[in-house]
Amino acid sequence: MEPVARILFFRLCPGRHGPVLWRMGIVSVAMLLVGSCLFGALAGNRPVLFVASGKDDGGRESVYRRILSEEFKPRDLNAFFLGIESQGGHASEQMVLRGLREIRENSPALVFLSGDAALQALGKPLSGKDFPVVYLGVRGNPRAVLDASALNVTGILDRPRVRFFPSLPQAVLRKPVCKVLLLMDRTEDSKRLWASILNGFDDPGYRRRLAIRRVLGWEEWQMEVKALRAKGFCVLVLSRLHTLPDAGGGKVLPSDILAWTVKYSPVPVFSLVPEDVGPGRALGAFWVAPEIQAGAAADLARSILGGARPYMFSAKPPKAISLRFSKRELQRLGITLLPEILSRSEIVE
Repeated sequence: MEPVARILFFRLCPGRHGPVLWRMGIVSVAMLLVGSCLFGALAGNRPVLFVASGKDDGGRESVYRRILSEEFKPRDLNAFFLGIESQGGHASEQMVLRGLREIRENSPALVFLSGDAALQALGKPLSGKDFPVVYLGVRGNPRAVLDASALNVTGILDRPRVRFFPSLPQAVLRKPVCKVLLLMDRTEDSKRLWASILNGFDDPGYRRRLAIRRVLGWEEWQMEVKALRAKGFCVLVLSRLHTLPDAGGGKVLPSDILAWTVKYSPVPVFSLVPEDVGPGRALGAFWVAPEIQAGAAADLARSILGGARPYMFSAKPPKAISLRFSKRELQRLGITLLPEILSRSEIVE
């Protein structure tokens, strides 16, 4: 392979610097480029493997599997469910070994890793392998669980793009200037979402229109909600709700948090969870549906199997999102959706 790598290297690095760099040992870089280009050629008719964090219970990961199976016909798509989420979200050594054995026995052309738990368990062991890895359904920061050798690993993130947080509520309310508050608790799930959103905060425009608050307890949550209008916010966006501790040492349930928040919020309430939408609940929700997530992952995988190099693709959310609105909440607040938003939205009671 070295003659091929040498030819490619000097085409990429022409002139007098090419020989010098070659002698300094940069041949490894050229070999990496050539090897990556061979992903598609070596794939042949080998199966694609889908490794999920949880169980095949009809949820999001079951939808991922169904969509990917349809997308990759007639190539076989084999699936393996680790069951990590049923064990508290942490993979045991036995689970990791089972996953690696399944991958080795399938000799896949490409591996899909579904969910944060699967990526945390298998991301590093699969880094640097001679087959590409595409993750999906990941809410956290993949770079936190991968190392420098993970040039064969890339994927799709499970969260709306940052630009939707201020722009969508602004379009729904038809307000040219609208400051949005994203309110969340301090659980690990919320922490991952919070960290991922901050990665898109480079644009000062977002900082002017979007603020993020993370609260510790129920009393602090109530204070933030009641002060929304006084602090200049016109929309409240909720992340996935968890129990909050109250001053008496008890726990306030997510359903009670949502009901109280909608009742006492001086501004419309949106959510990142579609199940939160309905009468007396959130006005609307925007999220990445599993069908969109799986479709984006399939497009990325096809590009890689066609010869593209995984490290050419940075991890990003899909460009599209799903929308759901409550008919009764729209009527209660006197809001009429723009035709371009209504045409792509699901309307529920």
